[in-house]
This record gives sequence, C-alpha cells and structure tokens, in this order.
Amino acid sequence: MRRTRRVLCAGAAVVMAGTALAVTGSTVQARLDGTRDGYSFQQFMKDQAKAMSDTGLVAAGYKNLTVDDCWMQRTSAGYLHGAATWNSGSSQPGFDWELNDYADYVHGLGMEVGLSSTSGVNTCQGVPGGVMGHEQADADSSAYWGVDSIKPDNCGTGFSDRRGIFTKFAGALGTATANKSRKILRTSRAPWRWPATTARATSTTPTCSSSATTTSSPCPSSAAGSHPGRPWARR
Repeated sequence: MRRTRRVLCAGAAVVMAGTALAVTGSTVQARLDGTRDGYSFQQFMKDQAKAMSDTGLVAAGYKNLTVDDCWMQRTSAGYLHGAATWNSGSSQPGFDWELNDYADYVHGLGMEVGLSSTSGVNTCQGVPGGVMGHEQADADSSAYWGVDSIKPDNCGTGFSDRRGIFTKFAGALGTATANKSRKILRTSRAPWRWPATTARATSTTPTCSSSATTTSSPCPSSAAGSHPGRPWARR
C-alpha cells in the first residue's frame, strides 16, 4: 500500500505519494517573469511538468503530476469538462474543454496524468464536479482523455455510505478501461481496511495545512457545451 502525505501551503497543494505532485487552482499563479496576462491554469501545469522533467525529478521516479481542485466544471446536463477560467475571480484562462492535449503533453515527458475529484456532488472548493451520480460518465471521460490516476476526496459524503460510493466508482473505472491498455489508478481517503477492494493507493492521515480555511469557493462557475468525441456526454 502506498502512503500519501499532503501539504497545503499558499494555495498550492503538494502531494508526495512516492512519485506524485499535485497542484490546486485555488490561487492564480504568474509566469516566472511575474506576468499573468493570458497565463492559463493548463499552461501552469504544463510548466510544472516540464520543470519536473528538466530538474531530474521524473528521472528520479516522480512521474505523477496531479491537478487538484478547480480544474473542472460540470454543465447542468452533467457534462464534465475543463474550467474556462482559473477561478471565479479571475479572467485568466483555465483548461481546455477536453483534456486530451494536456494529457498528451504530460505523457510526452514520460509522466502520468492525475486529476482530483470528490466522492460527493461538489468538490471541497464547492465546484459541482464530484463523481456522485456521474460515476460511469466521469470514468469514461477520464479514460477518453488518457488519465492515469484519480484522487477523490470525501467532501459531500458521510461515513456510513462512503464504502458503497467508493466501490461504485471503482467499478465504473474498471468498466471504462476494460478494453484499454491504460488503466486508471484510484486513490482513496478511507479507513485502512477498505482500499483493498476500492482503490490501489490510500492516504492514511488528514491533510496538513498551514493556511487559513477558505469559506467561499474560488473556482469558476459552470458553462454549457459538449464534444462529439464523448457520446456519453450531452449538453
């Protein structure tokens, strides 16, 4: 079992799970020269991937780069997609509607693509991008994009129903990747006795945080649309 340590500092969540780094979009970042105009969340994540490669982290085994909260939005019809803006208070771009190009870039550096989610309806930042009620569609989308791992938190769930929720999404991921060579690792924030049947990696401790608690969501509002490449997704 792989153990995960999460550290939240200055709006950026860093996950060290033997080989993983994760960054959240709750705080808008700038380029190294300090400029922000037109700098997207997606480009920021690409820059992190390149930095990991250029500094030897990838060669040392740190190959999984996970985008934490705020990368996503969901339409009223349930269509999961990349958020149009970095967060709700910013005009800076977020992610492409479909994440295929982003995944291709990260894979091209010899790395794995990770995404965050939650087992409930809304993410921990209040974005309606959790898997509850959309388990198979979200699993299909993740497989279509070429995602290697998904890190769902437990926001919006109760302890009594959590194991059933975990099991349902684990089954959906298995179905989505049944005929694909690329399988999707599902991590778990669960009691130690559950992951053997619901996940392949687990976090055994709460998040360590030195930042103030956020009471309002910094993430963007939803948009409408669909993509012909994903027939299970509708406007």
